[in-house]
Amino acid sequence: MIDSGADVDKLAYLEDDSLFTGVAYGRGIDVARLIASATIIRTPEQGWYIGFREEGLSAIESLVMARYWMFRSVYWHRTNRAILAMFLHVIKKLYVEAKANLRDFIADTMWRSEEFVLEYLQEKYKKIFGVDSITNLILKDRRKVYQKIVSIQR
Repeated sequence: MIDSGADVDKLAYLEDDSLFTGVAYGRGIDVARLIASATIIRTPEQGWYIGFREEGLSAIESLVMARYWMFRSVYWHRTNRAILAMFLHVIKKLYVEAKANLRDFIADTMWRSEEFVLEYLQEKYKKIFGVDSITNLILKDRRKVYQKIVSIQR
């Protein structure tokens, strides 16, 4: 349950991501049944593992399908990938090309909101390069970013 396809982290982020993106895929997982069916198994070749009894099969299937649909509909959606590419472009320019201090970025932005991180990157980018970064588009109007990405793809 610490690092697997059915770990606690995945259970938490699937539900949160479903809530914040407005899709229902991650909210239908029967967590109580999943946990109740968990057991410890030992394989002669590889040691101890957490497994699930047969009565938890439908809960495991719902978790696997929730992950599948969240990847297909949200995580790998073209707009999400485009915004991630914008974000990574700014990170690369600042922390690879301009050699800004990555430790400062982590210390200054850890546990902060996504909006704070975008504003932080925008300020640092403008200070170093003298122009707005592409993250500024995201901060101004998220719908405009989406429309711009859609028009580029046509």
